[in-house]
Amino acid sequence: MYIRDANIIIIVFDISVKITFDHVKTWLKEVSDIKKQDAIIAVVGNKLDLNVKEVSQEDIDNFVNEFGYILCCMSAKSGEGVDFFFEQIYSKITENFNLQGGDQDDLNITEKFDINKIKQTTSKGKKKCCKG
Repeated sequence: MYIRDANIIIIVFDISVKITFDHVKTWLKEVSDIKKQDAIIAVVGNKLDLNVKEVSQEDIDNFVNEFGYILCCMSAKSGEGVDFFFEQIYSKITENFNLQGGDQDDLNITEKFDINKIKQTTSKGKKKCCKG
């Protein structure tokens, strides 16, 4: 695992298999020991499209309250929740940039990452994070 210089770290678990969620805390500890101080950490529950969900909404809410990281659930298969996840990442990037005293005009991320274009092509009535 090479994350030392990463700006964004995404840890993914399978919402249909509880043990994968239980391992997230272990991954977070490993990541926090070696990550850059200002790296953004996001946790993603995948397979929202499946009917079987071993990770409950209560588990997810407790996790968010304990750790405060970005946590979203999505389906890589159907695309549900993907747009919301990237909106959260984009928001955190701009927040960090502003906290570091950056001028919003100097943040050219929108040229490479057009959130409005993504929203137009992917947000057709999809639900927000983990509220499947």
